[in-house]
Amino acid sequence: MKRRDLMVAGGAIFCVIGGRQLLLAQRSPFDFRDLSSLPGFRLLDAGPVSGARSMLVGLDAKDNAARVDQIRANPRPALFPSAATGKLPIAIFGDFNCPYCRVISKHMVIVARTNPVVSVDWHDLALLGPGSERSLRAATAARFQNAYLPVHETLMTRLLRPGPNALRTLADDHGMDAAVFIEDQNSARTQAFISDTNAVSDAMGIGVTPVTVVGKTLVIGAIALDDLDRLIDLEISEI
Repeated sequence: MKRRDLMVAGGAIFCVIGGRQLLLAQRSPFDFRDLSSLPGFRLLDAGPVSGARSMLVGLDAKDNAARVDQIRANPRPALFPSAATGKLPIAIFGDFNCPYCRVISKHMVIVARTNPVVSVDWHDLALLGPGSERSLRAATAARFQNAYLPVHETLMTRLLRPGPNALRTLADDHGMDAAVFIEDQNSARTQAFISDTNAVSDAMGIGVTPVTVVGKTLVIGAIALDDLDRLIDLEISEI
């Protein structure tokens, strides 16, 4: 390739990259709203949602009224249990059968694994029926065998069929003790974890999915991924 051609090609690449950066820089600022019910947090309405808080979730939260009040008074420890000094904490509330959650989840798994300044906590809800409940219990049980994230990724891509055979296969695929995993689907520790997650969602006023809490910003709905990245960069700059 001639020198002149190289210069033209290089200029074209520069224009594409530079133009994209300029476009992102010129995008409208976020339309944040204060949350009077949650001091220290702000709200961003971002896009479509799936599901709605079920009666069962509401009843569970009422049974956990003291825990809900405790979280509401100081939400960050329950919302961001993995938070560390100097890192931007992110919490994701999703349902395994929510199509918008699947897109955000896939993106955030990459962010969690590649951005050393970010810590991500996953809060699973079951708002979309029995299939969501099965996946929720399986993902929760996987936490007790240190297999949550790979199981989360699997359940975000396929429906978990009912019955022990599907659970046994899931356990085998991810190196878990199948007998313990199956038993934990309805164990006291699994139910306690789910109840506490419901208390966190109730304290934060969350009854739909997806909801992403990025630092101090509560994002309701399916935010565009480039906007999510832009918000993460903004929140990191404010740490």
